[in-house]
Amino acid sequence: MPKDLLPVDQQYLQRIAPLLQERIKSLEESAYITEYFFKADEKFDTSTIIQKGMDRDSTLSALKAALDGLSATDDYRHQNLEEMLNATGEKLELSRRQFLGVLRTAATGRSVSPPLFEMLEVLGKDRTVSRMKNAVERFSAAS
Repeated sequence: MPKDLLPVDQQYLQRIAPLLQERIKSLEESAYITEYFFKADEKFDTSTIIQKGMDRDSTLSALKAALDGLSATDDYRHQNLEEMLNATGEKLELSRRQFLGVLRTAATGRSVSPPLFEMLEVLGKDRTVSRMKNAVERFSAAS
């Protein structure tokens, strides 16, 4: 197993499968589409995290606000994450698309993924918070 992949158990795979069922069209694309579920941290080009109509400052504010909210909550059911993160985006006066686009890129390194809140629930608090911290650090360093 490559060094950068995390150990996986059957229960984790069973939680991922429903999220990917409609996304994966061929076995060839499955590795690319699923790799962020199996890595400790996700790398991304910092320029890709800035959403249309946003700048560096608003993007960094979005990342920090998301990190604060995700760190503070212990209820990682997708319904709770959706409610909390939508409220956070509204407080920042960002559109849902902008705010969730920043989070999706920080969590997966991609602009497209399975449903965001369900994916964050499966990733769990430790991985999600770690990825948001990494995104804040990388984005701050690139400024």
